[in-house]
Amino acid sequence: MIRTVTTLALMALFCAGCSSAPAAIGPGRDGGSSSQEHLVGKHPPGGAARTLAHGVTRNRPWALIAFNDAYGAKCISIKYGGQEGILACNIEVSAPRPLNAAMQQLDDHLAVVYGRASERIDMLSAESAGHWERRVIHRDSLSGQRYFAVIIVDQSVGDIAGVAADDSRYSLKTSLKDFFSTRS
Repeated sequence: MIRTVTTLALMALFCAGCSSAPAAIGPGRDGGSSSQEHLVGKHPPGGAARTLAHGVTRNRPWALIAFNDAYGAKCISIKYGGQEGILACNIEVSAPRPLNAAMQQLDDHLAVVYGRASERIDMLSAESAGHWERRVIHRDSLSGQRYFAVIIVDQSVGDIAGVAADDSRYSLKTSLKDFFSTRS
């Protein structure tokens, strides 16, 4: 079962590319669409979700899915063990922050970092015990946006970083450290 994330943790989800522009949560209080971008989307009825990546971790299937929500936002989510996780919508990337991600605890041993990489990012890697492993950035055919997912077992990943063509490096290390410190 996917753990529920508190409001404080939800606010921390978009920690990697923290920009000065805050994202709003969900639709407006009156049920209408928020005038700002929103983090938590709502599936449109019969909406066409696209599976960008999938795998099996600890004998449970997972998938990175993309779709446009009922309000037209570009969203991604992780399905894990048949349950959908927290949706991340309109993930902002910019010149100073070309890598941005949401983080979610899936169970007692698994977490996932899933987000967006701008066109500027040429390579994505995850570090575990001093060893860097390349990860795939998946292009959503409908939106053209580039998304990634990194499954983390027992807090084994210490950093996730994107590297640009000019060798600039954009790390999520501080965000990972903050995320896992709230789980200890």
